[in-house]
Amino acid sequence: MLEKLPINYVRKLYNVLTEGNEDVNFCCLCLHNQNREAAINNPVSFGINLIKLNILCRIPIVKKYVFSKKIGKNYLSSVYVRPTITELASGMLDNKAVITDVFGCAVSSLKSDCEIFKMIEEKTGVKGFAKIRRKYDDKSQKIESIYEKINSVLNSSVDYHIELDLRMKFYIPNRYVVRLLDIATFNNLKIYACVKSSLPRDFIVSVMNEFDIPFDVMTISSENDFECPVPENPTLTDVLSSDYSFIKRYLRLGCVATYYRNPETVMHRIRHPKINKEFREVYDIICGNRLFSGLKRYSREYELAYLCLAPYIQSCREKNNNIVALSVDKMLETASDEVKKAIEDYFEDFENYSHQTGTVPHTEYNDGVALYKVGENQMSELFC
Repeated sequence: MLEKLPINYVRKLYNVLTEGNEDVNFCCLCLHNQNREAAINNPVSFGINLIKLNILCRIPIVKKYVFSKKIGKNYLSSVYVRPTITELASGMLDNKAVITDVFGCAVSSLKSDCEIFKMIEEKTGVKGFAKIRRKYDDKSQKIESIYEKINSVLNSSVDYHIELDLRMKFYIPNRYVVRLLDIATFNNLKIYACVKSSLPRDFIVSVMNEFDIPFDVMTISSENDFECPVPENPTLTDVLSSDYSFIKRYLRLGCVATYYRNPETVMHRIRHPKINKEFREVYDIICGNRLFSGLKRYSREYELAYLCLAPYIQSCREKNNNIVALSVDKMLETASDEVKKAIEDYFEDFENYSHQTGTVPHTEYNDGVALYKVGENQMSELFC
């Protein structure tokens, strides 16, 4: 039936079923990547599943439970499957240009805007700064003029360079996206960077250079002549972004769209055991960037050890619980190299986070126990 339809018609049908909203797009893409052969060999069944997802992801009460799996109970890497860099790049190279945004996609931040504003308030001692900075946070205005308004309201003299220094300190590159852009550049695709930000051009360029992110043309929303790039040939233009509203604008023009859901956002959709908010924020950033960026697909045992066992070991060490620590060490003697590598990577990632942010994120003992208990049954199989 579907096999006999023209390929262009099938593609249009697929696009209609997968472009409803960001949840529809991401869930459908994951479903496709879970079993590409099923989509090819049994397109009718695959199409029915797409329709189901399309409906469920549009119902507010229901959509948060679609593809919402549990840490330790489900093999998350087999659910939230991104295409490999090679797979995604092969489709991208059919085009002549790439339009992408920067922040949230190629570059992420270890601290939210609100956290940075609070840090500036604490550093300068200007009371009320964070609240006023949030009020005047306008991506169409240059940061210089924003700070002029703030200083006028608060009768202060806060230098916006303090914010620039903090932002640079907390930025990290997304190597999955950077690698894609590298491949595009190597194959002579023109890269348009469309940046929605009040930050100065020279600062944004320095961020791009710091992380070796290639671009040919950059437009910034706070500059007077700002205009989102309009492709000469939309059907030969790939749009890469973590902002679905940005993508939708180009879908209407006929561009090829690649929605990249930020790894931290993926972690937000996963059901956690009861752990405190402060630790969860750090946990989501670190685990998301390690496991769900798309750079590498990890095994079930690696994922369990990273998500559940390593935080438990961390919490035992912090509490100097030597009895539990000895039993864990004994258990690890029989563990596979994959499990040992996961634990090593976890501690390295947390150490890097601590070094970059200047803070030491503590795992409360109850948090470590909660994570361990959720994955205990599955982890017991890894140490037989």
